[in-house]
Amino acid sequence: MSSKGDSSEGRIISVASGKGGTGKTITTLNLAMELHKLGKDVTIVDADLEDPNLGINLGLYSPQSTINESLEKDRSLVEAVHIHETGMRLIPASLSINYINTSLRSIDKAFKKLGGYIIVDCGPGLSENVVSCIDQSDSVIAVTNPMRSAVSGAVRLTEMVKDLDKTVEGIVVNNLTSKEISPKEISSITGCDVLGEVPYDINIDRSIVNKKPLVHHKPYSKASFAYRKIAHDIVDEEFKPKAKHHIRRYVDSLLSSLMAR
Repeated sequence: MSSKGDSSEGRIISVASGKGGTGKTITTLNLAMELHKLGKDVTIVDADLEDPNLGINLGLYSPQSTINESLEKDRSLVEAVHIHETGMRLIPASLSINYINTSLRSIDKAFKKLGGYIIVDCGPGLSENVVSCIDQSDSVIAVTNPMRSAVSGAVRLTEMVKDLDKTVEGIVVNNLTSKEISPKEISSITGCDVLGEVPYDINIDRSIVNKKPLVHHKPYSKASFAYRKIAHDIVDEEFKPKAKHHIRRYVDSLLSSLMAR
């Protein structure tokens, strides 16, 4: 289902989910961070205007400029770019209730001026703002959990993406602690490829506490490996961990298990 086009030039990829609580923002952060580590020109955009937390997850609590101000005051999104300590570029959304009604209808003009890979963290569900983002994207990554309620949301989302004549990059299945529905079934139900399965990893919580994406904070953890492979697939690059990386992954997994006791 994926249609990457000329990935050397970058493209606009929206990360969305049919319902909340699927790990959409964490997925956005880690895929963008890994693309940045691969040397890609990446800007991550918080388009979840009703419940913005992408900036908070990176330790940006009171940004001086946001996507809301840029859109409402007809300014370039470039003015709202912040540089995280990892070097990744971020455009946060405002936490202020003064901007709670910001519309993303004009986002098409704003996106085009950024260039490179633009990874958009959409709001949950199928709101007008989500539709606006997807309509201006080259492709969409759907994020779900292997639970019936989440998968039903993914079905609606992927149908909407196809109705907008956009490409479904694939589906990321998060938190495989229990499987009401297998990834194979999810692919069959939605008619879309599963890009990857991300297992539960306590290091995700620790990375949030440390205000860094997991693939930067614990690059050898089991969930990091999953996110890193997905990011490589997005840009058609093979993910080839060296033997020592597998050893580091085993050691990190063992330490995490001991600390969790």
